[in-house]
Amino acid sequence: MQIKSLLGTKVEWIYYVLQAFNAGDLVRYKKFCSVHKAAHVSQPALVENDKKLSEKINDLCLMEIIFR
Repeated sequence: MQIKSLLGTKVEWIYYVLQAFNAGDLVRYKKFCSVHKAAHVSQPALVENDKKLSEKINDLCLMEIIFR
């Protein structure tokens, strides 16, 4: 299954989380949280680990900066 095949489905939000995470883009993740708020809050693991996920995205952002 290709990730882009999630677009237009009810689990489209997974695509956006993965895109933000893989890019190390905290702004994109926060935008996801506001645009897809219903999907975000319906996932207890995301809500419970939001701070950890944000920290990991920040780490990935730093790695992207270092390796460029």
